[in-house]
Amino acid sequence: MWTKSDQKRIVPTTKHSPKINVRAGFSPMGIFPLCILTENMNSQMFIDILEGHLLTHAEIFHRNEWRLVMDNDTKHSSKLAKAYLVQNIPNHLPWPSQSPNINPIENIFSWAKRELIKLALRTIPELRKKREIV
Repeated sequence: MWTKSDQKRIVPTTKHSPKINVRAGFSPMGIFPLCILTENMNSQMFIDILEGHLLTHAEIFHRNEWRLVMDNDTKHSSKLAKAYLVQNIPNHLPWPSQSPNINPIENIFSWAKRELIKLALRTIPELRKKREIV
């Protein structure tokens, strides 16, 4: 960086910004709490989220009258995930891949991203703390 003074200007940079994945659910009854992940998701992690996060909240909101709608992501359509879904969530519906215009969760994530930018959070712990407040 060029400066007019003799002092060097040091600007801290981040070589690799923190990576987060957020999983969420919603229904006419409300929005499920966010599930924040800091690692890449695989099929087993997808199943763990279904068991530990989605199923609990779906039962609270809807008892047995709900449907899981998901896209054709490879984590959702792997042999492991399909076997789990058939056995534990038989009322799941496929969603056309590459169809963000008709997928309502994409609109919610777009809104959420704009809102998060306004908060100017800098770290994943700050995000987790804010999630607990909201």
